[in-house]
Amino acid sequence: MKELLSAVSVIKKLCLPQKSDPDKAYHPTVYHLSVPCDGGTRVFNTMTGEMIFLADGESWEQYREELIAHRFFVPEEYDERQYVNSIRQILQLTQRKKNKTHFTIFSTTDCNARCFYCYEHGRRRMAMSTQTAHDTADYIARVSGGEKVKLRWFGGEPLYNQEAIRTICADLSARGIEYTSSMVSNGLYLTEDTVREAWEVWNLKSLQITLDGTEQVYNRTKAYIDGGENPYRTVLGNIKDCLTAGIRVSVRLNVNQANAEDMMCLCGELAEEFRDEKLLYVYAAPIRNAAGLTTEAEKEAVLRIEEALRNTGLMGYGNIKNDFKVNRCMADDDSSETILPDGSVGKCEHFSDNEFIGSIYEEAQDAAMIASWKEQMDDQEECAECPLYPRCVRLKKCEWEQAGCSEADRQMKIQRLKHQIAHYQVKG
Repeated sequence: MKELLSAVSVIKKLCLPQKSDPDKAYHPTVYHLSVPCDGGTRVFNTMTGEMIFLADGESWEQYREELIAHRFFVPEEYDERQYVNSIRQILQLTQRKKNKTHFTIFSTTDCNARCFYCYEHGRRRMAMSTQTAHDTADYIARVSGGEKVKLRWFGGEPLYNQEAIRTICADLSARGIEYTSSMVSNGLYLTEDTVREAWEVWNLKSLQITLDGTEQVYNRTKAYIDGGENPYRTVLGNIKDCLTAGIRVSVRLNVNQANAEDMMCLCGELAEEFRDEKLLYVYAAPIRNAAGLTTEAEKEAVLRIEEALRNTGLMGYGNIKNDFKVNRCMADDDSSETILPDGSVGKCEHFSDNEFIGSIYEEAQDAAMIASWKEQMDDQEECAECPLYPRCVRLKKCEWEQAGCSEADRQMKIQRLKHQIAHYQVKG
């Protein structure tokens, strides 16, 4: 037996090693995934984050005492789910952050695209004024406590109002506040000059751009109000400029039943267009309807497209996130906030009209609203035997969680993690 990946440091401190009790019967933990590979099997403990390799002919029983110590074996009467919950509660209390250091900033809620599936349909369209941008920088300086901050430009289309971005960056720089930024954009406005400014002034390190299909499908779906002759070609060229500048680009393929086959064609086109681009990552995601639902067929389509992306080298397998899951996302993270164009402060990027916790112009925040964003969904019956439970936090207020976790959801996540386990590159 060989250790390939060490347990998460905080888990080592809290619960390793597990003491062996000769009076107790033990069984393999629910929280593991085994993946056959050349010469043996890789076993990943989803609770501790440890990965071991058992060579062909080696068994768990051969290393029983060691595997008990490392929680690959647990007592039969042991409530594993409750133990995970208790660890999570301890970490939520001890890892709370006083300062705010992650800000998702809506430079505007307006957009130059008219995607049929946009979840922001019907919401207010407003741009951040220059004065509000100055005030936003003041707020960030005040609540970050001098720490380095991460800015995430969001919208709408954030580049629809570049002046707000410039103002905030200039003010933070003048105050000596260190920052890096990322952006979610449709990519149409990423001209050569804008890319240069983004890299040199905004400290833009990463960018997410959505593609909805091959040329005709993309142009029809985006329905830009100012797209020019061929926005598809424009955006692909802009992606190349970003990669050349050193900006990491994630391309998200939004999949539904109508465009699934076209997306398979797009995978081939992107492979030709961006062959050997080290800073590019392409992945697929199902388009959810207004109720946060996707069909089982769409989830299966996503898996097929992901396999095609891996085969072309556009997706890869990703790195195993070797940590203990405490927060779901920005919404239940004390260090993260959203800032809207009018200065309203929230917790979730999907709520740009309501559910605010305060304002950049107020010191006090709504403690009850903050707490409501941390309320977790009740466990489903299937959670008891799900190996992903230690890596899963589901929030009651999350729109995407309202439909619950289906068997297709679990299998999609398990398959992704198994790919990562199988292709994990052992250091040294």
